[in-house]
Amino acid sequence: MTATGTAGGTFHFMPREQLTNFKYVHPVSDVWSIAATFYKMLTGKLPLDFAPNRDPLEVILRDEPVPVRQRDAGIPPPLAEVIDRALLCDTAKRYQDAVEMKAALQRALRAKRA
Repeated sequence: MTATGTAGGTFHFMPREQLTNFKYVHPVSDVWSIAATFYKMLTGKLPLDFAPNRDPLEVILRDEPVPVRQRDAGIPPPLAEVIDRALLCDTAKRYQDAVEMKAALQRALRAKRA
């Protein structure tokens, strides 16, 4: 149980809605977090630029993720599209759960082999 006005999680892997509405986050928020993890694994960088002179909460609330291919142009476009969609700030446009994202990842990986 968390107190009103608190948030749980690691800032670097936390979607915006986890700060603004932590009590009611849904699987769509987990999609953002796993995409941020994949992003870090693929690029060695985070999807948001957490500059040392900025409050991490401000970064999460105001900034948009950097498209993954801007960090590493070698990432195949189909895979980049999945990661970028999973990191959208608009939850309605993001994959709604891990099952939907997994299916998209499988299609992207098959497209890479073709």
